[in-house]
Amino acid sequence: MAVAIRALVFNNTVPAVSIDPPSGSWGAGSSLPVDYYGGIENTELGQKLFDADYQLKNYIIGYHADGSVVTSSVPGYESQLDRWLANNPGTTPGPGTRWWITPQTLTLKMDTATNSFVFDQSTMQVLTQPLGSNDPGWDTAASQFAQWATSAYL
Repeated sequence: MAVAIRALVFNNTVPAVSIDPPSGSWGAGSSLPVDYYGGIENTELGQKLFDADYQLKNYIIGYHADGSVVTSSVPGYESQLDRWLANNPGTTPGPGTRWWITPQTLTLKMDTATNSFVFDQSTMQVLTQPLGSNDPGWDTAASQFAQWATSAYL
């Protein structure tokens, strides 16, 4: 928690990690750039946020980096790609979608026994935003996936 507080108080930045393709050309098999915000590089918090974003993206596309299919014991899981295909899509999805995990509710309370702050409530949500004019079925599938992921709390 100290790293998060340092990011907020001293760097005036919400700690975050972004794994997104660069604008312009990018091909399958290429490494994606990773951006860290709030001075969390090389910290346990930075690694946890990276891992969460990486796993979210695996769940979204339905495949791991090695090509194996993502499976989940969480009821209702379907990748965003499978949801789109089930919507009888057009020929191309469009420019795609931006995804991120963010706190929905996050509160602290004082723990008098340890004289420290602890998280009292913590619920997360998955948000999505089209990156342009997508096939309507693509955007519907993205919204459905984000709602499922938020309710399932990946």
